[in-house]
Amino acid sequence: MRPFSTLGRTYPYATALSVVALFAGYFLLPLLLRGTVDMTGGTGQIAMTDLRPFIIGEGLLLMALLVVIAALRWWRQSGLAVRADPAGLRLFGWIVIVPLLIVGGLWSYIATQSDGTPRIPGFGTIALLAILIGVFEETLFRGVLFHGLRQRHGPGAAVVMSALLFGGFHLVNAVFGQSLFLTVIQIATATALGLFLAAIVLQTRTIWPAVALHALWDAYALSVPLAVAIMPIDPQGPQPAPGVASLFIPAMLSLASFVIYRRWRRRNFATVRG
Repeated sequence: MRPFSTLGRTYPYATALSVVALFAGYFLLPLLLRGTVDMTGGTGQIAMTDLRPFIIGEGLLLMALLVVIAALRWWRQSGLAVRADPAGLRLFGWIVIVPLLIVGGLWSYIATQSDGTPRIPGFGTIALLAILIGVFEETLFRGVLFHGLRQRHGPGAAVVMSALLFGGFHLVNAVFGQSLFLTVIQIATATALGLFLAAIVLQTRTIWPAVALHALWDAYALSVPLAVAIMPIDPQGPQPAPGVASLFIPAMLSLASFVIYRRWRRRNFATVRG
């Protein structure tokens, strides 16, 4: 294992990019082996009705990533084993209230809209998948990749570059049949989310608050189709679909990212001067 740790210590930038390229290759492998595959059934939207295959795949990816991190001995560099900054955690404590209320309210609505009888349509499964996605993607992008970019380009550029790569990573969904319009919105949203989560990592010095926020984000995204399915919507009328208004969320996330990053810069500059 020593050669890997030496490589990671000597060439952190190249090592981080190589790790991300390795996992990107995993997602592109079906395209190379079988060509373009439509996983949407012609609907233009990837169905997430049975989450078990996604849970298995995400779990295997996470285990593989942890093996790579162990070989590199990047537990601290990836933000997995770092003491959090108390001031950053206090900020996170205020921020996390909003997504907790949103997901809690959504789940309450879903659970009670079955002929007046409460139900729980796989919330545990949704939570498990959301947590696995959160840990894997935050460790890869706001952990490994962010560390490598920061060593070469500094914190500000690392925030932007890691977010752009994170957003571009979602282009693979178009390869699997997702509509181009939906993919563009998803890339814009993921890029803005990447900016926001990277700023949170800077503030807290660890990826775990970002993991929690990412998991709540995915729990919401995975639950919305359940809520839409039980809404009293006329099948002959217009159906809910993402539109240009969906770009409001990326805009707000980008603004919040800028504010949090400015706050981190002021704190950091004051510490250096003191």
